Amino acid sequence: MGLLALVLTNLFWSGNYIFGHLAVATMTPIELTFFRWTLAAVPLLLMGWFLERPDWRAVLRAIPRLCVLSACGLAGYNVLLYWALQLTSPFNATLVGSISPLLIAVGGATFLHQRMSRLDVLGILAGLLGVVIVLTHGAVWQILSLHLGLGDVLILVTTVMWVVYTLLARWVSEIPPITATGMEAALGSIILAPFAVATQAKWPEDPQALWSLLFIVALPSVVSFALWNLTVPKVGPALAGASINLMPVFTAAAQVAMGTPLLWSQIIGGAIVVIGVLLTAMPAAPHPLQALRAHPRR
Repeated sequence: MGLLALVLTNLFWSGNYIFGHLAVATMTPIELTFFRWTLAAVPLLLMGWFLERPDWRAVLRAIPRLCVLSACGLAGYNVLLYWALQLTSPFNATLVGSISPLLIAVGGATFLHQRMSRLDVLGILAGLLGVVIVLTHGAVWQILSLHLGLGDVLILVTTVMWVVYTLLARWVSEIPPITATGMEAALGSIILAPFAVATQAKWPEDPQALWSLLFIVALPSVVSFALWNLTVPKVGPALAGASINLMPVFTAAAQVAMGTPLLWSQIIGGAIVVIGVLLTAMPAAPHPLQALRAHPRR
């Protein structure tokens, strides 16, 4: 059951990229992000209340820190992600974003003084090579003269933002994860409210955008996060972290099913990224990924 839960979790998270790409055809990134977290906040907080029984006084004391995390990891991250999905393919977005575990390992070693093994270093180099292959369409020798599209640049920025968010999540380690995310969702909605008003955000009228929004709220935002937090303690962080590599696979399958062919550079580069992240997830020693709290991946 644990493996099935991980598969479903990453399937739904990959759906955020597919349905986010469909939604931003008629919605702005601010509209999609604002309505996503406004609708998801209540069920997340209710799940936190009943499943985790948090100390609400500790939660209230942590609100300033939760505001920073929300602005970085939920509000800002998702606005930029959905902007990127207007400009690049969901597969490219998930693939480039999948190097975040590698960057987290680097960040953990740099800022948290966590040891990196040789496999970590090899995995990081392999992951970066895979991303370069994708971004250069296989012409790796052109990396010095590479002109990235705005969508690819935004995905790289969101990946760095996610790494920062993950490392800073240690600030609120005393708060149970579902409760913390519910609070971040509510605070993110408040942070985005002035921008939503200023841009005259509207409830989606297009059926495709409406159903995409409801999918994103129900499954990637609520169900996946609940499954993740219930499953990680049972299967361990190494296997859970490695399962994140399923997202590009699911996204690629959806892209092909929707009639968009994959490039050979995407296939080869994606395989190398997966290998790289698997190398960093090998539990040869206490690993940076093992110290991370479970937060909603995407």
